[in-house]
Amino acid sequence: MRKALIVVLLLAASILAGSADEPVWPPLTLIFSSAAISEAEGFVDQIRQAPPDLLQSSHRSRPLNYLNSPWSENGTEEVAGVRERWLQLIAEVRRDNDQLHEAGCQWIIPYVCNMTAAGDHEKRLGLWWVWDHWDECDFPELGFGSKPPDDPLEWVMRNPKGDFWFFYQPWREWYAPLHRYAICPSNPYWRQRMATIAHWDAEAGYDGVFVDNGGMHCYCKHCQAGFKDYIRGRYTEGELQEQLGVENFDEIEMGTEGPLLAEVYRFWAVSLAEHFAGIKRGGAEVRPGFVVIPNALGNSVGDYARGRDPYIWRNSIDGAMAEGSVPPGFAASMPIGAGIMNAVFSDNILPYKIMAGLPGRKVCTPIQYKTNPRDPQQIGLTMAEAAAFGATLAMTRWNANTGPWNDWRQFLNANRVLYENVRPIAPVALLLSFNDMRAGNSAALAETDAIRKALQDQGVPYLLLEVEAILETDLSQFEAVVTPNVTCLGDAEASTLVQYVRKGGKLIASGAAGSRYWAGAERPVSALAEVLPAKPGRLALRKVGSGLCIWNSEALAGSSGPLIAQALFKALGRCPTCLRPSDTRYVYLDTWQRDDGTRLVHLVNYNPEPVSDLELLLPWPARRRSVKVVQYAPGQSATELTPTLMTDGMLVSVDKLEQYAVLAVSGLSTGGEGTGSITQLLPQTSEEVTQWAVQVTQARSQIVCTTAPPALEPAAPETSTTPDQELTFLRHQGVYLIRAQAGEQLAFTVHSRLRSGPSGVEVVVFDPQGKWLSRGYVPARGTKQFKVVAPTTGTYILALLPAPNACAVEIANRYTALSVDEPANFFRQPAQQYFWVPESAKAFTLSADARDGGFEGAKVSVLRPDGTVAGTVEGALDDTESCEITVPPDAAGAVWSLKAEAPEGMTLEDFRIQLSGDCVPLLSDAPGRVVRYAK
Repeated sequence: MRKALIVVLLLAASILAGSADEPVWPPLTLIFSSAAISEAEGFVDQIRQAPPDLLQSSHRSRPLNYLNSPWSENGTEEVAGVRERWLQLIAEVRRDNDQLHEAGCQWIIPYVCNMTAAGDHEKRLGLWWVWDHWDECDFPELGFGSKPPDDPLEWVMRNPKGDFWFFYQPWREWYAPLHRYAICPSNPYWRQRMATIAHWDAEAGYDGVFVDNGGMHCYCKHCQAGFKDYIRGRYTEGELQEQLGVENFDEIEMGTEGPLLAEVYRFWAVSLAEHFAGIKRGGAEVRPGFVVIPNALGNSVGDYARGRDPYIWRNSIDGAMAEGSVPPGFAASMPIGAGIMNAVFSDNILPYKIMAGLPGRKVCTPIQYKTNPRDPQQIGLTMAEAAAFGATLAMTRWNANTGPWNDWRQFLNANRVLYENVRPIAPVALLLSFNDMRAGNSAALAETDAIRKALQDQGVPYLLLEVEAILETDLSQFEAVVTPNVTCLGDAEASTLVQYVRKGGKLIASGAAGSRYWAGAERPVSALAEVLPAKPGRLALRKVGSGLCIWNSEALAGSSGPLIAQALFKALGRCPTCLRPSDTRYVYLDTWQRDDGTRLVHLVNYNPEPVSDLELLLPWPARRRSVKVVQYAPGQSATELTPTLMTDGMLVSVDKLEQYAVLAVSGLSTGGEGTGSITQLLPQTSEEVTQWAVQVTQARSQIVCTTAPPALEPAAPETSTTPDQELTFLRHQGVYLIRAQAGEQLAFTVHSRLRSGPSGVEVVVFDPQGKWLSRGYVPARGTKQFKVVAPTTGTYILALLPAPNACAVEIANRYTALSVDEPANFFRQPAQQYFWVPESAKAFTLSADARDGGFEGAKVSVLRPDGTVAGTVEGALDDTESCEITVPPDAAGAVWSLKAEAPEGMTLEDFRIQLSGDCVPLLSDAPGRVVRYAK
């Protein structure tokens, strides 16, 4: 069933195995240069002050520019002497790289793109000029092989209908006079070209490449043929009908829905693994140990679609970039509307944990252009995350404030022994299912991310494993394995989990665990039926052999903090936190072990204020005469700590934690010397565990109402019944104001619609005084009804926080309005919205932006009471654009409206709207439900 994948991975492994020149990655520091070395005055001198291990240089420092066009920017070249000019340019770049190597950089990698080519197929520029002049310019002698028979237009990706698929908006002015095309990574001519480019990069002194846009979406002839071979290698003839709904191999075609689409996503990942292996092979012809680092990770598991799968790629790449990184720590309090503020607490832990859990462990390199390069707090947290959760690297632009970065590089260089030859250790394994993601099971993705955050909040060390990785992992090292709504399991993975339980392991499952095959087709019986409890329920338990399985038949997401804490307590008989339960501050930790047995505890404080008297409960027994605990931190001398030894571990106190520290614990043993037990310092009952987990969750929530909501009154004496129309979906966040009388029931339904992220929707209700009244959660792609009794008469606030998700709310028989005094985020085409313009109004302003650009845009129109257009904002709206609306005297004191639609030739998806000036910035879904501020 796995023949095709095995062939691919063995091929990649044969390329990589046994090379003495392979890099030993951790610890690493990295700098990103946005300019060519020859253009950056003083660059080499700055690098020499504190050289990074790895330097990613600008595309302008490469033999080919970043669009993989010829080496000239206008897409053409003089035919005569191309080879000589090419070799001269290689020599010039090599001289620059020699300087950087001499300054202390171990690896220098340039930018290339996985799929991008520049040109104009009609004017025969760029890649088409290359194809037209192939032999005249000595391209065969330069290693590019014979002229491909297919015109490069046939290399461009295709959608399922066979139309060209560009991935980007191809006609942007900054490409001129060229256009940007997306080439299929399965195309054999493109693969040869990219491998040859890597060869010449190595000749120019580069040690590897950074490959941007690490995904694909193509149904071209090469993909169609490759997909057939892939399915033949993955399935037996008898499995086709049951698992894919196909009678025989001759009927196999690339799917657009269902199990066949799930396998298309996986096929793309396998194809990209082959592509990356070819790039690596091309560079290794010149430089053994040539590295490949694609841009493939995100901060949400929803980013890993359309071919992105670090597990499948693991033998073809040496690391991965997480472009979706965010400034870590507390963002400035973000206004949502109507006085609601959300102090966002952000981290980049997910991509680090994904890479740390891969067999052979690769590096994760978050791209930090979103981090303020002059903010020492953000710089410190960026490096602290890298050191703690990946023991790898972080990056910045070279021309940033170099002081904090240099301090960190010097610290890591001085303490390499803390990061070399280490592996992550943890009592809990948390499974991440790429198969479920490909099959559209958003609940699994939501729960994995929610449980990850809950474990991090609660101070429970965990290892994040892709489901297929358990076939290469000794599960007996874990006290518990958590499978959050993992439905798509192969027979081998399911058997591994069953055997883990039978041999004494503790399995915590949720949802329809093991109910589907790899690609999402329903199984007749769950693959985990041997261990799942006979009856579904809330944390139902079944003992199997010397192990047990705890099954929550519904999702854990939303209330995952208390539920996962209960499940672990029920499974292990103790709370596995490493933080003193009284400590609910913003300290996250991770645990690692060196080959010599030394254990490492990495601590990261996300709060700008230092933490004093932090107490750690480490379940590692030790003998008094041999145990040693040493604390290391940037800018500080190493300090030896005195632990309090107990029979089952030790209590370690950290006097002061600034942003980051690592504790090295040596001299451990199987038996401890001391009195008492760390278990006695933990919650002792299920009720205490639940109470503690709730306190942790509440302590980390920063949603507040800064002002009492305004009093509302109906703008017109009409019914407030919900009209029969399409729902309006919000993205990221939104605030509704609801008018209610004392004793009335506020009944509303929230619908969650997953887009690119795994998260559901957090729902918070504030009373007329601006205090919390109720809080709940709607899982991704879920629907949930809420009922809250209004204690007093006034305006209630409903805050919706769908994060990367989208949501809509239904509120019947209440005067309700969406606040747009701050930008409100909409998803796709909303229903027409209505608002009140007071009698005294002279003018107001409409502002809008579409954010994503590309083929996306928005056309937002303001309509007067008579339905005529008063003003419009239209276009790609990459930046916020505004329109001033004049209010005629005869249109004041009336209901106006907003209408959003797609501009011609563009898609309406993510966009924002804000109203300001002489209007009431509250949008209602019908004219008869419009509200205004009370007089």
